[in-house]
Amino acid sequence: LAWFPYLFSILNDPDHPKICARVLEYYALLASSLVLVLSLFGGDVIRLISDPSYLGAESVIYWIGLGCLLRGMTFVTVAGINIRQKTHYSAVVYVAGVAVNLVLLRVLVPRYGTLGAAIAMVVTHLAMTSAMGWIAQRLYPIPYRPLRVGLVIALMSALYFTGRAVAPSALLPGLAVK
Repeated sequence: LAWFPYLFSILNDPDHPKICARVLEYYALLASSLVLVLSLFGGDVIRLISDPSYLGAESVIYWIGLGCLLRGMTFVTVAGINIRQKTHYSAVVYVAGVAVNLVLLRVLVPRYGTLGAAIAMVVTHLAMTSAMGWIAQRLYPIPYRPLRVGLVIALMSALYFTGRAVAPSALLPGLAVK
């Protein structure tokens, strides 16, 4: 929420575009770290504090976290649209995102349940963030480094899947390995 006031407060800074690009990188690093921790230890927390009937929620923590990470990136990548005051483009992307999400939910949820819904969220937010970034770059170019951001997210994902593969399911040994 503090991003937009900050964005407009630095518009006159000659390094403004580089600052925006750096904000996206720092956001990706911090948000990926948070998603990784929540994903690796969320199931342990569920086992400690809830009824066993909630254990199925563990399978969607990573996917929901990744979807939220991607959604948060939209707030940064939309900068060019907001700077140029062409917010009608955002509305179009959001409407298209709702349509994509509804189709994905219709296809994935009957077959995969909550995991399908979480994956639909990830795909929807990836599409919306990509579309917003593409439009914003044409309106107001910012030197984002998508490969660097993608590498951070890929590394987080690799660490998550490795942690899930090697950690024992027993609570204390699992915590030690993670």
